[in-house]
Amino acid sequence: MPANKASTKNETDVWQDYRGAFLRHGNYALALTRTQAFTWDCTSASTTSIRTFDLTNPTSPRQPLPLGSFVSTGQASETGLVVVNPSSGRITYWESIENADALSLFEQRRNGIDGSCGSLMSGEVVVDIVAADHAGFVLIFSSGRIAQLLVRDTQARPSIKVNFFKSQQASGGFLGGLRSAIGGGGWVKNVVAVQTRLAQMRGDIEAVVVTDDSHFQFWCLNISGHLVLHAECDVKRVIASTVSTTLHIDELELNTGSADVKILDFSIMTATKDTSTALSAVTSEGGAHQSIDVVVLANVMASGYSKYVLLELEIVGGESSVRRTIPLDSYDEPLFTGSSSKPRLGLSSTCTTAFVFFDRAIVLVSLVAADTSPEAQRMMDSVYPPELFQDSMYLREDGNYSIAGMSTAIGTSRSSQFSALLFIRGCGLIRITMSEPAEEEQTVEAVKISVKSKLEQAVYFGTMPGNPLDLSRRSALAFDLADVEKASLQISKDVCATDSSFVSSVAPSMDFHLEQRARILQDLAIVLKRTYPELSRLTKWKLRWDAEKMAAARKVWTLYDDKAKGSNDESRLLPQTLLMIGEHYKTETDTDKVNGTRSDSGS
Repeated sequence: MPANKASTKNETDVWQDYRGAFLRHGNYALALTRTQAFTWDCTSASTTSIRTFDLTNPTSPRQPLPLGSFVSTGQASETGLVVVNPSSGRITYWESIENADALSLFEQRRNGIDGSCGSLMSGEVVVDIVAADHAGFVLIFSSGRIAQLLVRDTQARPSIKVNFFKSQQASGGFLGGLRSAIGGGGWVKNVVAVQTRLAQMRGDIEAVVVTDDSHFQFWCLNISGHLVLHAECDVKRVIASTVSTTLHIDELELNTGSADVKILDFSIMTATKDTSTALSAVTSEGGAHQSIDVVVLANVMASGYSKYVLLELEIVGGESSVRRTIPLDSYDEPLFTGSSSKPRLGLSSTCTTAFVFFDRAIVLVSLVAADTSPEAQRMMDSVYPPELFQDSMYLREDGNYSIAGMSTAIGTSRSSQFSALLFIRGCGLIRITMSEPAEEEQTVEAVKISVKSKLEQAVYFGTMPGNPLDLSRRSALAFDLADVEKASLQISKDVCATDSSFVSSVAPSMDFHLEQRARILQDLAIVLKRTYPELSRLTKWKLRWDAEKMAAARKVWTLYDDKAKGSNDESRLLPQTLLMIGEHYKTETDTDKVNGTRSDSGS
């Protein structure tokens, strides 16, 4: 995506800091600076698809960046845009980005609909905006308040209206009444994430709210602005019990507060059940509540211990259970509260892969269903149960790289491929595409990360110019030193024999081909010296010997090629030398490689 990437590079000061977003189930991308908004089709390489909007309510350098989201108007060709100023609460809505882009600044302001969140409390800002389909959006405030944002009235006319969620529990007693009066009745503790889905009642949207103390709330929203809290569930105890067993932490520490488990984000597993038939028991108010499966990203902190985990939860009414716990072993960085963005969790369209986005890292985790065969059950009961695939990718520390926005709603549930789109500050847009393995390849050994694959990533792709990913970083996954040495020697051998799939056997010239292979061996030595300096002396000498052979081969070819110009085959010394070599030293000639190299070199 060269055009899109160029449009978001740090070419001027305006791109030093921005926020990115994507159209839910679409191809539009949105980049917000303090004064402007840029939208374009991220699947198109044409610069004509880029549209620029001047914000009517810009933010100052000391204020948070604007928040924005696309608006689906119901028409296939019409997409709107809503932008929120987090500090002032001012809201601007454009009904169509296609039409608004052709207007002047004065006409843009006249055609844009302006509104406000109302009076904000001292120091309160809007921290997130979540799409809620035809029920508008859900705004999350730093104080813990949440509100519904509607950009159309009941007659489908453009109009901005904000309704704060009013929890019934917050209105009881003197303190509850005082808190309701101050906070507008929308005080819901420390909200960390909100997700939406279709509700059981036709025309309604269910907003699932979770707080950092593991409390879930289920709200029904509709286009008329009617908000109803119809179910609640506290999962703190069941999470603490599961984490205590999985990570071997004393449950008493979790109960007394010396150890803590905080939910950072969650995602709804939409592909696990048919929501039209997944009805649960009746709640206390007599309203039916759908059962829901979610994946929760949590951080476990104990004395000198910090660990991220994924938990699959099933919530039915007011009851919950943990189906599976997956520690993030490939990522071992501590929780940094001063980061500009919190960790986010996303799921693929098939709910078989989880993406965990940190400020400067991406973790991929397999969520494939557990094998119920007898052999798999014996493995689960063994001392070393099979591990699911997971890997981490870090951004380079030598550049001003950080994640500014992400989306995983790319792809369909029927497709074996799915993608995640990322805004990377200092780079542009990055697309991560994954393909699900075939059913016969979904074995423990097939999905297990090998040290050879990690080294190949670092050697062949980590040295590419302009690559924001630090692929040469030593993995948090523990690899045996003997496996590292074996993989290093195998990579070196493959390069010398041109047996690697990453080394092309077709090159413009033989000199270029030999130079490329020598450079790969040099990159291998640099990666090993930086990440595995404890390699044995024998392994280092073997790697050096391969590099010397490659350098000698290139030198011999250069001398041969210089002397071969203008001379016949009989006067060349090299062909005569090759004829004198014993048969047991010779290898079988690969005619395809020889013919391919000769044809490309023009000889």
